[in-house]
Amino acid sequence: MLDEFGIIHWVDGGSLLGLVREGRLLSHDTDIDLSTTDEFRPQVERFAAHLRSSGWIVAGRYYRGRLYKLKAWKTDGSGERAIDIAIFRRVDRHYWMPSVKLRPGLEVPSTPGRKRALLAQRRLLTKLVGKTWAPRRPYSRFWRQFYGFAVWWIPEEFFQSFDVIEGTRIRIPSDAEGYLRHRYGDWKTPTRNWLFYRDDPFFKLDPIGEQLPVE
Repeated sequence: MLDEFGIIHWVDGGSLLGLVREGRLLSHDTDIDLSTTDEFRPQVERFAAHLRSSGWIVAGRYYRGRLYKLKAWKTDGSGERAIDIAIFRRVDRHYWMPSVKLRPGLEVPSTPGRKRALLAQRRLLTKLVGKTWAPRRPYSRFWRQFYGFAVWWIPEEFFQSFDVIEGTRIRIPSDAEGYLRHRYGDWKTPTRNWLFYRDDPFFKLDPIGEQLPVE
């Protein structure tokens, strides 16, 4: 559908890993990871409006008023995967995208009492921001109580050229294996304990926002 809106995009993240390693999307993934660049942001916003009018639920995240992450899903029981679109900007020979990470203590409960408190916090946040637990503007002063700054920082060579998987219209980075190796290490061997915010070298924790480029 994105092609119909003139959005140049490619498969990324776990979806790319599944396609390259196994020839299919990973069975435990519930969404399709796609990426594009900021020049196509207006088209992504029109695509989001189209999805809403077609019965999809759509949520976005914004940094300084500009959309950088779009997630869309259905609740009709059709089993369709959610769509997750990352919008990258280019600076200093890198492609970057803002991100956030839950602050320490909001992730892994250490005691039964802590677990109950954590679940109560999450229920409150879910009521405040909706099903995806993703505030539109997580960099605002209020949401900084719960989220810390982070940034995706990808060397430009990985997003400069793309190939199409034979027999499909699916775009992937030309050096898909090199890209996966940088992100996942031994990407050919499945692992259950890989966490992007801990293990992905392209995900930079940035508690005070210094790594986010100023525009």
